[in-house]
Amino acid sequence: YAAPDGRSLAEATAEMDRYRVDLEREAGRPVESWEEHPEPCERTKMTTPKKEPWFLAGSGELTVEPADQPAVLAGLRRWWQSRGYEIVTSEHGRLVATDPGTGAGTTLWTVERPDIVYVHVKSACMRPAEGEDPGYEGI
Repeated sequence: YAAPDGRSLAEATAEMDRYRVDLEREAGRPVESWEEHPEPCERTKMTTPKKEPWFLAGSGELTVEPADQPAVLAGLRRWWQSRGYEIVTSEHGRLVATDPGTGAGTTLWTVERPDIVYVHVKSACMRPAEGEDPGYEGI
């Protein structure tokens, strides 16, 4: 998921939704409890809108029985590799797939329930469209 400069929140949301649908297809199951929200690329002490770069974040859960997780995660790895993503497993066991050209990425992990794989998607940083400042909405 990569959004160019001047992308509106509506356009970025539509693109994020297409990525989520593709991820669901590759995982073979829906992402449940999906939520999206814009955030500023850099947190500052200022809370006044200032037309700074922002990104769209999305998060949810995949229900995957522990015995099925290796196959599901292997399929997602292949999909990300086909898209040119860099894939690493962090020291905390999180699977992180990042588009090296944009910084957009997806992180997967399990914590509380062994049958839930948490999903966090982050778009590339982008400049707001004319008349919008989505990175500062709700701050």
